[in-house]
Amino acid sequence: MKKRYFIGIVFCWLFMACEKATPEHKAEILVGNWLRVSSTDARSDSMTIHIAKGDSAVITSVPPNSNFRLQELKWRNITAIAESGDFQFLDLSADGTLWKAFIEVESASQLKIINAKHPNAPGGKQIWTKF
Repeated sequence: MKKRYFIGIVFCWLFMACEKATPEHKAEILVGNWLRVSSTDARSDSMTIHIAKGDSAVITSVPPNSNFRLQELKWRNITAIAESGDFQFLDLSADGTLWKAFIEVESASQLKIINAKHPNAPGGKQIWTKF
């Protein structure tokens, strides 16, 4: 009897350990206008984006020395996750490459972006404020 009880406890523990974590935030928290206030590539700081549905972000203004263009999709395929940050997505870099990145929701009005492979590269870390 003790052996069955022990096996049952171990099975339950393994099942709970393998259960997928639930994301803390829903994509609706991202909807609105955002200003890039600082990053590891200052040329594009002060860029603004608009997120309409929570799954992509369109550039609405860019500073003169930035390599980005108006109406480009800056963020694509935004997906809620729970493992690394709050969301993962594809971030358009200044050279036109799409990089996997993570969004950490610092508050309802501040986001932290971190490039998954190159966090110290230009644009690898970004802070955005909702306005």
